[in-house]
Amino acid sequence: MSYSDSKPVFLRNIVNRYPDIQIELEEINPPDFIPIFFILFSNDKQLTETWSDLNLYIAVNFQTILESEFSTWNIYLFFMLPSPVKKSLKYKIENDTFSSRKIVIESEITHQNIISEHILNDNLQVMEKGQAKDEFVKNSVISSILEGRIIKGRKKILAEADVVITEIKNALKG
Repeated sequence: MSYSDSKPVFLRNIVNRYPDIQIELEEINPPDFIPIFFILFSNDKQLTETWSDLNLYIAVNFQTILESEFSTWNIYLFFMLPSPVKKSLKYKIENDTFSSRKIVIESEITHQNIISEHILNDNLQVMEKGQAKDEFVKNSVISSILEGRIIKGRKKILAEADVVITEIKNALKG
């Protein structure tokens, strides 16, 4: 069965499987398109309980019907919530490398703005060379504290860095 024949069946099945979650599929740049799922959760509890199963369901039942390798490796899942979620949950979801790219959106934002910011990057503002707003100015107090110091060794880095940071804070207060 072709993708165009399988897609409506998949969409009907996913909506039936997850009736309490609003799921929309958009595609950009046909024919080798990027599939984008916008998945709206009502709260972080619902996200916590469902995101992994939903990801697996899409991998098994959607990713396998795609005909283009480009589309297969460029699936986006945007998990959308009206309020912030725990940082640990967001980190876990967004750093999960199975099947697709997953991004947690913690505010109400349009699909087009999400696509612009996370996929197309067409909202980037590039400055012409020579248009730097402020030139870097070295702080002489910090520079004198850091001069000649070498912080190395995995076990000592944090302890040594802590000492240096404390020195800098005290010098700047003083």
